[in-house]
Amino acid sequence: MEKLRVAAIGVGGMGKGHLDSIVANKSVIVKAVCDSNQAALDAVTLPKVRKYSDWRRLLDEEELDLLSVCLPHYLYPPVVIAALERGLHVYKDKPFAKDLADAREMAAAAEKHGRRIFIGAQRKFTPSFLKAMDIVKSGALGKIHFVRGAIHYYWDNVFTGQMRWRGRREESGGIAIIDSGYHILDAVMAYCGTPSSVYASTGSLRAAKAGVYDIDDKAALVLNFPDGALGALTISFATVPNEFRVVLHGQESTLDIDSSAMRLYQADKLKKTFTVNDAKTDTLKTQFAHCVKALRSGSPSLCDIEQALEVQTVIEAAYRSDKEKTAIEIKPGPR
Repeated sequence: MEKLRVAAIGVGGMGKGHLDSIVANKSVIVKAVCDSNQAALDAVTLPKVRKYSDWRRLLDEEELDLLSVCLPHYLYPPVVIAALERGLHVYKDKPFAKDLADAREMAAAAEKHGRRIFIGAQRKFTPSFLKAMDIVKSGALGKIHFVRGAIHYYWDNVFTGQMRWRGRREESGGIAIIDSGYHILDAVMAYCGTPSSVYASTGSLRAAKAGVYDIDDKAALVLNFPDGALGALTISFATVPNEFRVVLHGQESTLDIDSSAMRLYQADKLKKTFTVNDAKTDTLKTQFAHCVKALRSGSPSLCDIEQALEVQTVIEAAYRSDKEKTAIEIKPGPR
């Protein structure tokens, strides 16, 4: 089987992590990389890999099958659409886009040109997430009536004025809900489906007293689901201790999921503990391999645009809820 020809646009920061995961995959060959930051380009030492500072030149000059893109959110549409127009599939980091309009534009281009976009959200490839999905699908929890979720961590750039484009809503679309919150929403919606409404608040008091940013640094979301279930999520990248946790309360049992262990309860009794090793799992490598396999086989993936559009729709409704101070209905159907 011939190797897929891949190029990467955006190889600094998170882009470097994605590039490393691509290089590690033996079924692809990296043909070229691109970054406007010369230091990021210089840090790439792969032999026989051509380097570009202009992504348009890369697309014009390289023969490729798949393009990996990791950029500031506002830069995605022109790059992704140009790649799709050239017949390439696209693998990109979350979120889908800085807003729902951009996401729809890219999704429409993928459909028009018969190509696939894979939106990476690597926490779906942790052992805890995958094991929990098996348990939920088995019916062991019964009908889920309440779900709690939390993603909290401490990003020093908030307090040192180093947020750059992420701290400008016009360029990032926000952070707490759309970026950090993407992971927890993605997980909760995988377990429980798409909510029918969302009420969100991002507060008005900044974590950094002299913070130089106009985005959300925290958020609390209340989700109502069509079957009557309720969800409550909290998000912040300016708090300690670190936490990524989902608790699924079912009518038969409860599953408490975090990155080091999973606990299954019946009523108030602990029935079973599952040991997981999320910290030892290279989720970027696992995610990329999963997408490559899906691309080669034509099978569905955990990174397909249908789920990403659902998540993006809830994110958009959450920001609208915060602005209008009311719950926002999320209507079913095409996004």
